[in-house]
Amino acid sequence: MINKESNDKKTLKSPVILRRIICILCVLLVLSGAGLVVVSAAPGSGDSPTLELYKRHASDNEAFDVSNMVPGDKVTKDFTVRIHHNDPLTLYFKAEVTEQTKKLGDVLQVSVTDEASGETVCRGTFAELDGVEFSQTITGSAGGSTDVTYRVDAWLDTSVGNEYQQALLKADLYWYVKDDGGHTEPTEPSQPTTPTTPTKPGGGDKGDGGLTANTGDTMNLVLWTVFAACALAIIILLIKSRIDRDRNSGSGGSSNGSQDDPNSDEADAAVQKKLHRSMLIAVLLALMLIVTTFALITSIVSVKDNTFETGIVRINLNDGEPVIRENEYLFEPGMRVQKHFFIKNEGSIDAYYKVYMEDVAGDLADVLQLTITDDESGKVLYQGTADELTRGSAAVSDDIITAGESKNLTILFYFPKERGNEAQDKNLSFRMSATATQVRNNPGHAFE
Repeated sequence: MINKESNDKKTLKSPVILRRIICILCVLLVLSGAGLVVVSAAPGSGDSPTLELYKRHASDNEAFDVSNMVPGDKVTKDFTVRIHHNDPLTLYFKAEVTEQTKKLGDVLQVSVTDEASGETVCRGTFAELDGVEFSQTITGSAGGSTDVTYRVDAWLDTSVGNEYQQALLKADLYWYVKDDGGHTEPTEPSQPTTPTTPTKPGGGDKGDGGLTANTGDTMNLVLWTVFAACALAIIILLIKSRIDRDRNSGSGGSSNGSQDDPNSDEADAAVQKKLHRSMLIAVLLALMLIVTTFALITSIVSVKDNTFETGIVRINLNDGEPVIRENEYLFEPGMRVQKHFFIKNEGSIDAYYKVYMEDVAGDLADVLQLTITDDESGKVLYQGTADELTRGSAAVSDDIITAGESKNLTILFYFPKERGNEAQDKNLSFRMSATATQVRNNPGHAFE
C-alpha cells in the first residue's frame, strides 16, 4: 500500500508539472507570434531585416530548367533579392545539391555575380560549392530597402567528356540574413561584394517581407504547413480529452476501491492516457514555438528545384547489321555492287556524322573502289579504296542529322577492269562504323 500511494502521488504530480510547461509554452508562443506579426506588417521598420524575391522582369527569379546541355553550353538567370532594412547587414548565399547522377556536380560550373558591382560572390563546380555558406556586406539603406540583383551562370566546359552524357543535377539556391544581434564581417569570399549604389526600382509591390517572399520561395509554405498541422493536432487532442472527460462524468467517476477493483484500474489507465496526451500537446506546442522563432529571427528566400540535364549523342548504324555479308558476292573485274544502309540519330541533340571502316583486311582492300552517297542529297561522302577509309579520313557530312532523324546512304563496290588477274582469289573483310559529334559549340566539326 505504501508503494501504491507513492506512485499515485507521482502520477498526480506529473500532470501538474505538464500543465505548467504547457502554460509557459503557450505564453512564449503568443509572444513569438506577436513579434512575427509586427515584423511582417512593417518590414524593415525594426531591427530585424527581412527579404523577398523582387520581380523586376517577367523572367526574374525563375528556377533553372535546362535540358540537353552539351559541353560549351552556358545558361544564365537573374535573381533580385529585396532587403528591407536600415542598418548594414550581412547577406548570405548557399547552394545545395539535392539530386544528381553520374556526379555531374563535379563538372557543372556555377558562378554568382552581383550585377551592380560586377563582383563575384562565388564560383566553382556545384560539388565544390555544395552547402558552403558565402557572405556579402550590404550597406545601410536610408530608404528602408535595398535591391541586389545576382546573375547566376551555369556552364559546362568544352573539355567535359562523354561519361557525363544523360546526367542530371538538381539544386536549391538560398539567400538569407541572420538576426544575430549585430552586423558581422563576411569571411567568404575573400573579396566580398558590397553594393554602394543600391537599386531603386520604380514602383511595384514590395510584398510583406519576412517569410512571405513573393516569388520562388517555398520555405514559408513548409513552415506554416508544419505550424497548421501542429495546431490541428492539438485541437483534435483537446476535443478528444473533452469527450473522454464527459464520458467519465457520465459513468459516475472513478472508484476509490481496492487495488483489485476494475474501476480503479480504469481510473489509472485514464490518468496515464491524460498524461500521454498532455505530453504530446507540450511537444506540439514546442514545435510550433520553434517554427515561429525561426520565422522571427531568420529571413530566407529560396529558389528550389533548379534542374540541369545533359544531352546525349547516339548513332544507330543500320541496326548493327552488316552492309554486305560474307560470300554474298564473288567479285570479278568490271563488277559493280550497290548496297543500301541507314544511319539514325538516336540521341537528344543535333549531330554531325561520319562513316568509316575498321578492321580492314584482305588483298582487295586497295583494289575495290568504294563510293558512299547520301541518297537524299546525292552528295558523295567518300570515294576511294577500303584501306583509305579510316576514322581519320572518314566520310564526313556537313549536313546536320537532327535528333530522331534517319538518313539513307548507298555504298557502291566497284572492281576495276584493269586490275584483272592480279586480284584473283583475293578477299576483303571490314567492319562498317559510324561516329557523331554535337553541332552546338562545335564550329570546327571536331570529333575528338
